[in-house]
Amino acid sequence: MISHNSTGKHNKTRFIQLNTRLCTACWSCIEVCENKVIGKINLPFHKHARINYPEECKGCKKCVQACTQGAISYIYVPSASAIEGKTSS
Repeated sequence: MISHNSTGKHNKTRFIQLNTRLCTACWSCIEVCENKVIGKINLPFHKHARINYPEECKGCKKCVQACTQGAISYIYVPSASAIEGKTSS
């Protein structure tokens, strides 16, 4: 079963957002994703990556770096308490 994120769409996780209009279906992002977060729509006239398991995304940015088209953006902004916890250690 494929998990849906809170918007009901398959275009983002807590860490990344996928713009399917920019995706050229090269599948580089799928190859580098160790957690199998990203899958594909691979129909004859409709091809692009999609987020299948958003809860599995750890924010490693490998997919962002692999995408030469800029279809995947890193969107995570840590909370103020998370930032303070790291600086006070």
